[in-house]
Amino acid sequence: KEHYAKKDKHYHCKYKYGITLDEYDKRMSTSDCCEICGSKESLCYDHCHITKDFRGVLCRTCNLGLGQLGDTLESIQKVVAYLSKELILGSTKVNKGGDKPKFNKVIGVQK
Repeated sequence: KEHYAKKDKHYHCKYKYGITLDEYDKRMSTSDCCEICGSKESLCYDHCHITKDFRGVLCRTCNLGLGQLGDTLESIQKVVAYLSKELILGSTKVNKGGDKPKFNKVIGVQK
């Protein structure tokens, strides 16, 4: 059973990430916890889906969260702006007119 698990992992590394199992293990050993939240549970190999470049070690929750947000800095900045608007503007109901909020592209803060 262990032989099949290693064989499947080798296949997964080669075709999903374009690397060997040894390269995968070396990259995963760069951190013993999620680089976002610090969790040590269910660690994943985070990579760019376009280039396959390794980005770091994340827990499953943070890895899935990034994926759901589209894996872009712009989408993350929009989330930060959304969560920050009460602190910045004193109210969460800033968009009463139905217009889409405009974001400062540098730091993601609503204008």
